[in-house]
Amino acid sequence: MKEKQSVLRAILDLVYQSKTVEEAFAITEKLLLESPLRENEKQNMIRNAKGCASLVKLQQYMTNSFLKYENLGIIKRK
Repeated sequence: MKEKQSVLRAILDLVYQSKTVEEAFAITEKLLLESPLRENEKQNMIRNAKGCASLVKLQQYMTNSFLKYENLGIIKRK
């Protein structure tokens, strides 16, 4: 669980520093593919990130993903 948090935190920090949605997606995809996350989680997150049409939407998605893994989201994981 700690590895997921640190990977997602690193991605989140870089996504918020990005100037364009393309730059933010490239960072997200690269770091997710290199991460120790389960393959199905990686592919799901990449697919969802790719569907974000703007930088703000991608930032929101990555923030929500981070909060989910921190168990701070509205829907608690079992």
